[in-house]
Amino acid sequence: MKTKDNGIYIEGLIDGNAVTLLLDSGATTTLISKDTLEAIGKKTDDLREHNRTVCTIDGTPLNVQGSVELKLKVGSFTTAIDATVCDIPNIQGILGQDFMANHIKSWDIQNHTLHTLDGNTIDCVTEGTGLSVCRVLVKEKVEIPPRSFQMLPVEVKG
Repeated sequence: MKTKDNGIYIEGLIDGNAVTLLLDSGATTTLISKDTLEAIGKKTDDLREHNRTVCTIDGTPLNVQGSVELKLKVGSFTTAIDATVCDIPNIQGILGQDFMANHIKSWDIQNHTLHTLDGNTIDCVTEGTGLSVCRVLVKEKVEIPPRSFQMLPVEVKG
């Protein structure tokens, strides 16, 4: 696997194969990479049609292959997940808001655990070697249009 982005992950099994999945409360849907799908022995020929556009945080559309139902097991927690298969770099998959709304009662970020609706606890791990996103104070008014990004000069003190 390539270097992971900074984030909180869970380690488990999809259809019996070891995976590490990013927890992303900003993602509206659960995604699995095409590479991961193929690594667990599934073929893109078997996918259901998926005709909604899926975009990255900056609005760039992802190359969607289709969607698939998979069996996720983490510790004693097991569930079926519906995942959109697409080309996503550096990670095997993303568990989005749909997963959290259907299965997670609470997320204890300080103790790195998820508590499921059925009473299980899922341990999380933090990984990544990239730079962190930090809060900054902007000295002048800046307008950033929707679906875009802008690089601003900043000074980090301390």
